[in-house]
Amino acid sequence: MKKFFVGVVSVLFVLNLSACTSISDQKETQNSVTETKEKITVQLKLKNDGKIVSTKKIVVDTGETLLNALKANYSVKDDGKGFITSIDGKSQDTTHQKYWTYTINGESATVGASQYKLKKSDSIVFDLSKYEE
Repeated sequence: MKKFFVGVVSVLFVLNLSACTSISDQKETQNSVTETKEKITVQLKLKNDGKIVSTKKIVVDTGETLLNALKANYSVKDDGKGFITSIDGKSQDTTHQKYWTYTINGESATVGASQYKLKKSDSIVFDLSKYEE
């Protein structure tokens, strides 16, 4: 009887271990699927008073924000709210009303760079120029 009891406990122990292993394997598979995102290519241009000073084609994950992509490829300072104050050492100049603005595929941006999620083949142009009302 004692051998039977030990045998049953051993079988239950082995089954319990195998169940835990398959659950962790499933979680690892789910995590690796979740982490795999489609890569897209976008173009970033920097202008200073309308003159192109830099052009880069970059590869990012789908849904990456413009601000994160910009920070990954340039030295960027912002005010903490997504308003860009400096790119690669070229800072806005409030005295002369020069600010960084940007367009997306030729259209003026309607959201901050921290809110815009990049899409395949986007062409983004940042221009440090005088703000005119």
